[in-house]
Amino acid sequence: MIGRARWALAPYAPAAPFRLYPGPGDRPPITVADATVLRRAAQRGGDAEITVLTTAKVRPVLVIADAGASFEDPAILALRLVRFSKLDPVEQNATRQGQAPRLVHLRPERFPGLPEENAALITDLVRIAHSALDPSDELGGLDANELRAVHERLVRYYKFDLTLLVRQTLEDRLRRAREHP
Repeated sequence: MIGRARWALAPYAPAAPFRLYPGPGDRPPITVADATVLRRAAQRGGDAEITVLTTAKVRPVLVIADAGASFEDPAILALRLVRFSKLDPVEQNATRQGQAPRLVHLRPERFPGLPEENAALITDLVRIAHSALDPSDELGGLDANELRAVHERLVRYYKFDLTLLVRQTLEDRLRRAREHP
């Protein structure tokens, strides 16, 4: 599933002002201006868990990581896609040339299930439950090298510090090379 495009219910990140579910009944949603108000309510003994009403959209996403079914809360990480018709011609060309820092071109021949040419938005990383994916309709996918390039772009964009991981990997390889010359 990693590196494949699928239809999913992809939520947007909740943002202020927050709309909260008031519970059963005919009451309208409660609107809260910012997270400080929610934190203070929780500190006064309120329930720290709340139901936030947030926008979601059924849309194609590119699966970039999968925690697997063995974890308590299985989910995937995905990138939202943007149709080329939503990009201006300059941005379309830059994306096709690999020169758009926030966009990764998805070659149409590799994604025949998408209705038009698309790009993955590096800036729109989203967590999606397995149950929010439509497993019946694969839209296409990346090869191993293309997926590796997407992962590298994510590491650079989000400024992940992988220094210790790289160091440990190199040390492990050196140790194995010495043990098995």
